[in-house]
Amino acid sequence: MTVDNQTGILDNGCDIYIEVYAQTNGIPLQVVRQGGTSDHYMVTSTVSNVMTSQPTKTQAVTDTLFAKAVYLAQAFNIGVPYVSAMNNGVVYKPDAVNYPSIDDSSFYNSIFNSITLADGDYKEWDVILHEYGHCVAQKIGIDDSPGGAHSSYENLTIRYQNKSKGIRLAWSEGWATYFSISAQLYRNAASLNIPGVGNTCYDPTANEIENNSSEALGEANERAVSRILLDLADNTPSEIRDNVSLGYQAVWNIAKNSGCTTLSECIAAAYSYMGKTIENYSNIGKLLSDQNVAAEPTGISKSSINTLLFSYNKPEESEYLSYQYEILITYDSQIRSSITVPVNQSSGCLLTEEQYNYIKSNYRNGFYWCVVTKDTQNSPETGPYYSEFYYYTYE
Repeated sequence: MTVDNQTGILDNGCDIYIEVYAQTNGIPLQVVRQGGTSDHYMVTSTVSNVMTSQPTKTQAVTDTLFAKAVYLAQAFNIGVPYVSAMNNGVVYKPDAVNYPSIDDSSFYNSIFNSITLADGDYKEWDVILHEYGHCVAQKIGIDDSPGGAHSSYENLTIRYQNKSKGIRLAWSEGWATYFSISAQLYRNAASLNIPGVGNTCYDPTANEIENNSSEALGEANERAVSRILLDLADNTPSEIRDNVSLGYQAVWNIAKNSGCTTLSECIAAAYSYMGKTIENYSNIGKLLSDQNVAAEPTGISKSSINTLLFSYNKPEESEYLSYQYEILITYDSQIRSSITVPVNQSSGCLLTEEQYNYIKSNYRNGFYWCVVTKDTQNSPETGPYYSEFYYYTYE
């Protein structure tokens, strides 16, 4: 409140006006005008002769830039407490939130630690928190994005013909979308009854994160990254193939403590966190196969000779990539003892008679098996990604 034009004796009051700023709770963050130095604020008309304890109120017009700035600032009241809860009370903020952008785009600038938002994105909390997710990822050391155009509908390694760029960009964008959605779910933002807020659909692209209604395209696809992270964290009994519910805190810890900047690094840290068991690897494997990150076993058949044929489906788009596949065979629920057989056919692995006899003599009652997907031919190496395990009993 600013007191202005103090009247003299006997005038019985003050003439005042009020400046109201678009600002968040929890951290001192104000929304600033793009390309300018002044903050978004509203000044009321002068109210004459206000007495002590006399209430005065005003209301912002909904279609003004100030009102929009206030609206978008409230999204940080979801994001900031989420970061505080995950990060032991330590919060991060951008140095500036610029609104509206000059070129009608929304983005995070790591050099200036600033978020810029398009005019129409003031009501898109998914976008606002996505950009804030980039900021947070930079602060906790899990973002090495090379930048560049991207979409949830493509494999970025294929787009750029550059594996390193593709998997790092996909992780960066996928993490930011996961952060946006998980923050809203954790904070029960749906209870605010704001359209488009608090669900699992990333609204700007109608990108459903919770289920597989639209296809994901592997480790260099941002949609796949978002879905896998959310499936690792949440508890959704309705998803038959999602048997993992680590919680948002665990997924945060896995990412931050490992310093991962690709999906492969994150999954390696998740394996370590959960423990090396068939059950854990198998549950993660279902998520990976569903998002075309890992191959999907389809069965074992007995051939005409004394051997077995292991069959599987390769991940979508894999014909453009250089993945290698192995069959892992074990009888031990903790995978302390196992053998691997390199795939020797286009969509399967035919054991030699010698291999078959060795397995049958060592694993007499049967065995567990899965398909291992990895890429050791292109830098950086990725995988191994373990598929779901199946049990085979000899005929």
